Amino acid sequence: MMITNNSKKNISLGVWDTKNDSKFYRIFIILGSIIVILHIWAALQPSSLNWGFNALAFFSVIFQVLILFLMGMALLPSVQQKILSYLESLLPSYYGKPKPTRTFIIVLGIMVLYAILWLGRERIFLMGDGYLLLRTLPYVHGPSETYFFRNEPLPFFIIWKVWQLFQHYNINITEEFAVQVVNILFSAGSIFMLVILARQIASEMSDRVLVFLFLFVSGTSQLFFGYVENYPLVYLVMLSFIWSSMKNLDGKFSLVIPSILFGILFTSHFGMICMTPAVVVLFYHSYRNGHSNEIGRSLLFLVGTIVLILWICGYSYDIFLQHLFENERRFISLKANDGYSALSVWHLLNIINLQILFSPFALLIVLITLGSKLIKLEKMKHSLPFLLIIALRGFVFTAVINFRIGMSRDWDLLSPFNVGIIISAVFILIRSSINDTIRHRILVMITMITMLHSVSWIYLNANEEMYVSRFSMLPDDRLWTSEAMKSAYEELGIYYRGKQNAELAIDNFNKYLSIDSSNTQIMGSLAYIYSLVGDRVNETCILEKAVAKGSTQWEVYLNLGNTRIKEGRYKETISLMENSLRLNPGSAAAHYTMGIAILNAGEEQQKALHHFLRALTLDPAYADAYLGAGICYNNLNDHPNARINLKRYLELKPQASNADEIRKILESLK
Repeated sequence: MMITNNSKKNISLGVWDTKNDSKFYRIFIILGSIIVILHIWAALQPSSLNWGFNALAFFSVIFQVLILFLMGMALLPSVQQKILSYLESLLPSYYGKPKPTRTFIIVLGIMVLYAILWLGRERIFLMGDGYLLLRTLPYVHGPSETYFFRNEPLPFFIIWKVWQLFQHYNINITEEFAVQVVNILFSAGSIFMLVILARQIASEMSDRVLVFLFLFVSGTSQLFFGYVENYPLVYLVMLSFIWSSMKNLDGKFSLVIPSILFGILFTSHFGMICMTPAVVVLFYHSYRNGHSNEIGRSLLFLVGTIVLILWICGYSYDIFLQHLFENERRFISLKANDGYSALSVWHLLNIINLQILFSPFALLIVLITLGSKLIKLEKMKHSLPFLLIIALRGFVFTAVINFRIGMSRDWDLLSPFNVGIIISAVFILIRSSINDTIRHRILVMITMITMLHSVSWIYLNANEEMYVSRFSMLPDDRLWTSEAMKSAYEELGIYYRGKQNAELAIDNFNKYLSIDSSNTQIMGSLAYIYSLVGDRVNETCILEKAVAKGSTQWEVYLNLGNTRIKEGRYKETISLMENSLRLNPGSAAAHYTMGIAILNAGEEQQKALHHFLRALTLDPAYADAYLGAGICYNNLNDHPNARINLKRYLELKPQASNADEIRKILESLK
C-alpha cells in the first residue's frame, strides 16, 4: 500500500481497562450480533421487506450456514485477536522483502484482482438501465446523440468512444463486453483511490490496512464487478473529489484540484449538484485562510471543466437548460402518491435496507461514535465537517429522490452518493479516542461481517438464476410505486419470453395488466406469447381488447386480422389491415393479409393483386405472396404472369401442402 518505513507500527495487541472503552466495544458486539441475526432472518424468510440483506436466501443451505458461521466467528474476541496477530506478522514480512519481490507481488496481485473482477461480473441486467445502455450503443453515430443518457453524459460518452474504437479496428465484441471492460477499468481506479484514501485517513500502517479493507468490502464494491451501468466512473470521481478536498483542507492541495474534480463529478452525474454545499465549504475554508486569490481561479476552472466536457459530449446551452429545468417529477411526494410517500414507514424501511446493503455498520458508526463523546476534535481538523456534509447530502438525496423503478433497483445510482457515509464512519472511528486494541478489534469485526455480506451479494449478481429469483421477489406495492411495479413485470415478461418460458412470461404480463389494463403494447406482447403456445382463445381475446383500446401497434391489427381470416370474417380483416398499414405501410405481411382478405371477400382482383405485388416489392422472398399474385393473375386471365408467380412459389416452397394442386393449375395454363 505504498507505506513508508517511517509510518510502520505494530498492531496493538494489548488489553484495555477503561470503563468507556469496554462499554464502546460491547455496543459494537451487540450491533454485530443484531446484523448477524438480521441475516439469519432474511435467509429463512426472504421478502421485499428485507431486500437489503436477503441475498443468502437464494444460496444452498451449505453456503448459508458457512457464511452465517463465519459472521458469528467475527464476533468472538479470540478470532479478532488471531486476525490481528496474522496481520502483525504478515505486513512486516512483506516490507522486509527486496523491492523486486514486492514489485512482483504487486503486479501479481493486480492480475489476480482483474481476474476476480471479471469472473464475478454481473450476468444479467434487470436492475436498472443496463439493457437500455446495451441497446443504445450500436445506434449512436455522433456526440450530439450521446445526451440520450442525459444524467450521465461523460460516462456514456467514454463508453461510446471505446465501443467505437473496437468497431474501428473490426474487433468483434458484444456491447456488453465493451461496457464491462470500461467499467472494470474504472473500478480498478476506484480501488487505487481507496488505497490513497486509507493513507489520508490513517497515519499508522495497521490502521491504513484495516481502513482500506473496510472501504473495499463495503457494498458499493458491487460496482467493481463489470457492472453494466454508467455509475462506476461516478464512484471513482467521487472518491477522487473527497480525497483531493481532504488534502486541500489540510493545506496540501490547491483549491483548483477539487474544483476541477467537482466539475468532472457533475458531468458524470447531474445529481451531484446536491454536493454543492461541500464545495462551498472548500471555498469558505480558502477564504478564511487568506487564500482569496484561489477562489476566482478555482471557480473559473470548475465552470470551464463543466462547459468543456458538456461540449465534448454534444450538449448545447439550450439542451443543457432544457434538461436541467424540464418538468418531470424528480422528488418523492411528501403525501401519499401512488401508494408511496416520503413520510411513510415504507420509505424509511427502504432507506434502512439501502444502508445495510451498502455497509451494515457505516451509518451506525457515525451516529454512535458522534454521540459517545469519544471524538478527538483536535485530530479532526476541517475534514470531519466536510465529510459529514458529504454524508448528509448523500443521505438527503437518497431520501428525497423519486425512484421510478424502486429504490431496491436503483441502489447502483445511490452508491456514489452514499460513499460519504462510509468514509465518514471509518474516519471517525480511526480518529476517536478509544483504545487502539478496541479500535482494531472493532474494525476487524465490522470488516469481516461486511465482507461476507458483500461477497454473498456479489456472487448472487454473478449468477443469473439466483439473480432472477431475487428480482422476481422485489415487486411490492408498499415499497414501490405502480410505475416501478409495471416496469419490473414488463422486464420479467420480456426476460422469460426470451427464455421461452411462456408460463412465467404470461404470468408477469398479466400482473402488469392487473395494474394498468390500458397498455396495448403489453397486450400485444401477451397475445404473441399466447400464439406461441397455441392458445388461440386467449390470443384473440387480448387482441380484441387491444384494438378496442386503440392500439398503436400495427402487429396487433395484423395478428387479429389473421385470426379473422381463419374465421371467414374477411370484411373485418380488411378494416383491421387498413389500420395496420396506416401504422406501418412498409409491412409486407400486412399487405399480404390485406390481399388475402380482399381476394376472399370477392372484391376487385386488381386491388388484391396490388397488395400482393407490394408485399413482393418489400420482401422478394415472400413465397405466399407469389401464390396470391399468381391466383389473381389467373383470375384476370393473365396466364403468363400467373405461371411466373406460381412457379416462383413452388421454387420457394417445393414441399408445400398444396404443391400438387398448384402444379395441376400450371399444367392447365400451358
